[in-house]
Amino acid sequence: MKKTRVDVKKAVVMHRVKMATAWQGVKDEEAATRYERVAVVDADLPILENYWREGCAMVCQRLREWLGGEGIFHVDRDGCNTVLQMPDNWDDTQKGALRQRMEDYLTAMVLARWMATTWQERQGMYDEQARQALDDVEKILWSRKRRPACAFRVVAKNNDQTEEKEES
Repeated sequence: MKKTRVDVKKAVVMHRVKMATAWQGVKDEEAATRYERVAVVDADLPILENYWREGCAMVCQRLREWLGGEGIFHVDRDGCNTVLQMPDNWDDTQKGALRQRMEDYLTAMVLARWMATTWQERQGMYDEQARQALDDVEKILWSRKRRPACAFRVVAKNNDQTEEKEES
């Protein structure tokens, strides 16, 4: 087993949430006051902090199988720090994708909870995005390195059989 560390920075997720809520509020042409209701300001950060912690708890629940005996899942004021116990044949190249999808999940989850308060019609969209991102996290964790196939032997064997047929 090998240890794999994945860190998700809370500042990155909260910046993405702020950008998304501002964009959603500006794009709505029907309500002139929608921007003030939807866009996140610094005064809203304590509320979003609760949503962040809820999202981290959901990620921890889903990662439980990979935390193992020496795995670590720690949430602090800076972010979510994870050390996973992965099999030796786990594809290390997926580490960046894993971090990205964890960020995507946390962003969508915080947005879904925020939209439940400010704009209920948009909540379902973010709930679906969060569900898909968390499913993708699990798929990435199940990915494994493939053993290289020995195509040369198969091709050579097929060529021998072809030649034998032609000779007889």
